[in-house]
Amino acid sequence: MSIQIGAIDLNLLLVLHTVLVERSVVRASERLHVTPSAISNSLARLRALLGDPLVTRKGRGIVPTPRALALAPAIGRGLREMELALHEVPFEPGRCTQTFTLAVADAGQLTWVPRIAALMRREMPDARLSVVGIDSLVSLGDLGSGQVD
Repeated sequence: MSIQIGAIDLNLLLVLHTVLVERSVVRASERLHVTPSAISNSLARLRALLGDPLVTRKGRGIVPTPRALALAPAIGRGLREMELALHEVPFEPGRCTQTFTLAVADAGQLTWVPRIAALMRREMPDARLSVVGIDSLVSLGDLGSGQVD
C-alpha cells in the first residue's frame, strides 16, 4: 500500500513510536501529556490509513504487529533527525573554533590555500585550516574517513 506523506498527520507517527517504546497506551499517554483515549483515537486513525491493526492487546500490555515492528526503526530515526534539526544551533562563523581539513591533489591547488586562509581569518578568526595531500590519505585508506572537509 502506497501512502503519500502529506496524507498522514505526523503526530500519529509520534504516538505510534511512543506506544511501541512504552508498550502501553497509558504510559504513552502520560509521556505525551494526553489522555489514553486520545492515544487510542490516534492509533485508530493510523490503523485506517495503514490498513493494519499496528498493536493488539495482550494482558495489561500491547503487542506490535509485524508491520508496526517493521515501521518502528524508520519512524524512530525520522523523529530523532527532526529533533536534532530543531535543536541544532545555527552556525556562527565568528565563534567557530573548528579545524577544517582541506585535501589537495597537486601543487597547483596549493595556490588557492592563501586565499582560503585569508577568507577564513576574516570570517572565522578562531578557526584553523589544515592542508593535507590527497595521495597520503589514499595510501593510508583515510579518504572516506570523514577527516577531510
